[in-house]
Amino acid sequence: MGADNPLRTSELELKWGYHAKGETRPEWSPPNAVRTLNVLIRGRFVLLFPGNEVLLQSEGDYVFFGPDIAHSFRCEEDTLILTVRWPS
Repeated sequence: MGADNPLRTSELELKWGYHAKGETRPEWSPPNAVRTLNVLIRGRFVLLFPGNEVLLQSEGDYVFFGPDIAHSFRCEEDTLILTVRWPS
């Protein structure tokens, strides 16, 4: 994949992630300068923010959050989630 490939960019990052039931991230994420969109493909996934929780439970549920937002997660069922971050 060369630099001129239209499927390659430093501006966007896609992550196809599998998380097993019971998986958690016990610490808050480090600050960063990216925007994030998480889209639930299947499963049950909870995004944790200071003072707030967002449950993704139906296919297509999503959450968007901006730069430097502390977050973590808790996986309540085996889950497949698509993460989009920009700029990468």
